[in-house]
Amino acid sequence: MRALRLAALAVGLAAAPAALAQSEGLLQPEDDVHHFLERQRVLGALSDPELGAQPLSTYRAHALLDSLAARDSLARLAGAGRPRALLSPLDRQRLARYRGAVVGGVFGPTVTARTALYRDGRAFARAAGRVEGTTFALEVEPLLFLEAGPGRQTEADGADPSPFVYSAARGVRAAGRLGRLFFDGRVEETQRRVPLGETDGRTAPRLGAVAFPEGRGPAPVYDYLNTTGVIGYTGPGAEVRFGRDRNRWGVGRGSALLSNYAAPYDQLQLRFRVWRVAFQSLFARSVDVPESDGFAPQHYVAAHRLAVDVGAGVEVELFETVAFATDTSAQGRRGGFELAYLNPFQFYRGTERDIGSPDNVLLGAGVAWRPVAGARLYAQGVLDELVASAFFDDDWRSKWGVVLGADVSDPGVPGLGRVRGLDLGVEYARLRPYLYSHRTLQTSYTHQRDGLGHPAGPNASDLTVSARYRPVPDVEGSIDIVRTVRGRNTAELNYGADPSRPYTDRVGDTGITTLQGVRQVEWLVEAQAGVRLLPDVTAGLAVRARSIDDALDGRRRYAAPLVFLRWGRPYLSARF
Repeated sequence: MRALRLAALAVGLAAAPAALAQSEGLLQPEDDVHHFLERQRVLGALSDPELGAQPLSTYRAHALLDSLAARDSLARLAGAGRPRALLSPLDRQRLARYRGAVVGGVFGPTVTARTALYRDGRAFARAAGRVEGTTFALEVEPLLFLEAGPGRQTEADGADPSPFVYSAARGVRAAGRLGRLFFDGRVEETQRRVPLGETDGRTAPRLGAVAFPEGRGPAPVYDYLNTTGVIGYTGPGAEVRFGRDRNRWGVGRGSALLSNYAAPYDQLQLRFRVWRVAFQSLFARSVDVPESDGFAPQHYVAAHRLAVDVGAGVEVELFETVAFATDTSAQGRRGGFELAYLNPFQFYRGTERDIGSPDNVLLGAGVAWRPVAGARLYAQGVLDELVASAFFDDDWRSKWGVVLGADVSDPGVPGLGRVRGLDLGVEYARLRPYLYSHRTLQTSYTHQRDGLGHPAGPNASDLTVSARYRPVPDVEGSIDIVRTVRGRNTAELNYGADPSRPYTDRVGDTGITTLQGVRQVEWLVEAQAGVRLLPDVTAGLAVRARSIDDALDGRRRYAAPLVFLRWGRPYLSARF
């Protein structure tokens, strides 16, 4: 009888989420819900290989949240008299907020009680109903990010040693659905002062095309417009998306496959789920800096990834990607888009050889293991040139990258016990020279001069240490410390540090070592602590500091304490 009661309860819990409001569109990498789901994966409460392909649709994210709620309730019921809850009380409170059962934020319940806002516990304004038997929903949300503070930077070329550092982004987001069709669109206009910011060309790291309204000094102001928009269809076990967005694919945070670093790009994405298997396929258009006539040269990327939860806390991924252009030869032998790559269920490496193309194929694999609840280890490797004889040599064709990492949630501290709400991470990457680069810019693995792979770029050694702590649901702090050592290029010599620079002018064929070139050591520290005022509004304090020690150019530094207000936007670091 007890088993029957538990089964009946499971059915009821599975159906109950339908009574809760469903938020719309897509999540964003690094947002609260993604972090929460990843945390539950580390704790052993959740196992889903699709978490390695972000962003998730809200439909899929809520399915995972509902599953957590049902399993937690069953665990507590089954453990009557012997507490066996799946989730901690803190995580249970957070789960209730993300599912819309409780209105989050210090002032959220008051605003909801006195206005028509946040009626579903999450969306600023929402309308939903049914038309001719088909459900529909529409939600609208302001986007705002204000950040300001006094900065200090290294004096150089008469630069102001105390620039006022700021960001001012404002925009709007709209998302909705009609039956199983969904859409999500965002538009933001931003001005930012960025000490030590890049000023080459007409792009900036992570941002795509930018303007410099105040010139290109040591603390330039970026002026740019960011817009994303996706339409799609979601159904049992399958999802299709078309539009402009970012992606992060891989078992770790700093993925060597797709790292969420480059600016948004146009794409078609197919996603499938069967049992413990998840498959994603991506067809994307990449562009370069616009030429003098205003047109930006373009090329294409096709990628697919297979992830399998093999049980016992182990997840395995295999992936391939190919970068190609419609015309990669002076004779124009390719007359259009390469149709052979449109089939996601074939091997790109074999296809590239069969058609005799000059395209750039990368392949790799990853594995993650949860040895105990609360700890997760992972590794990922990528290969750019399949020359087995050169793999262990200092040969320019030895183009590979490796990422190793570990995550710990709710760690035990001697004398304190388990620190609930604390998530720790460490990740190391080693990336060989000329990785992601190819014969031409058009076949490089880049978008608007940013690498699509690991954010450190090739010819680098990278270490990241991070911590995120949420003692109560509406208060959170985090810190990321990144140390990157690279051998940079010069204007004349290509040491393999710029993936958009063709490897044809490389410094040599042999004697190619990682970190060759002009040695550069960069530190980046980003810390923030905030209080959630409304379900989608957070205010707080932050500190950002960066140091670049260059063997030729010397040392440059800056630091700035900041106050911030975020509305409808997750915290997004300069790297992740």
